[in-house]
Amino acid sequence: MEGLNKALLASEIIMERKAIDPVLFEVTELTSITDSFLIASGNSSRQVQAIGRHLQRAMREKGCRAYGVEGELEGQWILIDYGELVVHIFYQPIREFYDLEGLWSEAPRIGLVKKMRKNRNNTTGPVVFITACIFLVLLSCVSGISAMSIDEESKLGKEFLISVNKGLPLIDDAFVNEYLSDLGNYIGQYQDTKPFNLNFYIAKDNQLNAFAGPAGHIFIYSGLINAMDQVDELASVISHEIGHVSVRHLASQQDKYTKVAFGTLAGMLAGVLIGGDAGEALLV
Repeated sequence: MEGLNKALLASEIIMERKAIDPVLFEVTELTSITDSFLIASGNSSRQVQAIGRHLQRAMREKGCRAYGVEGELEGQWILIDYGELVVHIFYQPIREFYDLEGLWSEAPRIGLVKKMRKNRNNTTGPVVFITACIFLVLLSCVSGISAMSIDEESKLGKEFLISVNKGLPLIDDAFVNEYLSDLGNYIGQYQDTKPFNLNFYIAKDNQLNAFAGPAGHIFIYSGLINAMDQVDELASVISHEIGHVSVRHLASQQDKYTKVAFGTLAGMLAGVLIGGDAGEALLV
């Protein structure tokens, strides 16, 4: 397969996993390393890993095997070497930090099919990222000096669950939910600290997403589960989210909240974490 065709094929493949803003550079006149750079990003390390796995699998099916892969375990910056093509898949903030587009600004860009923007029916990724930043700024402006207690976070968790149920459909399948709960609590037994009981939910949504809400409520999106090949991948995501619960990540980021009602705060959290149209509705 010719280099350009390989690059365009890879571009189409990563779009299937909702890669953000793919950019293709022709660098033959600037370096002898490769002919093209394909740069794209994801909203989370899990999405970055899912894009990388899907690309490798789909390219193998087309007879193109990678010469080397770096960074797949961390999911922050995955580099996949196809000889004439080198693919860089970033976690979005890491992409902005290293700014490869700026470093290779002299290289001509190859026009990609604008199917990406049409396929992404909303700007969920940028909206969630920007909204999260606004949310943290709002919290930093709210006066108060005491950190959130366990009891207060438990109360917030109940309000949060009510808000999520208004905007995020959940899968109601006893067998599937029991399986996820058993797996999650098996992993959770190894926590060093256990501030809350763990509760697991599957969101009926095709996004590649997962999040831990306050007080041990953990949500895994069906789209992320469907993108996985092995239970080990699911266990890795669950472990990551349990880590947030264990260190009380949300509470540690919002120790200035005393003038915000719990119902309002729960709705804001749900809107930020869910994202998309449903999340935006909760933020109104």
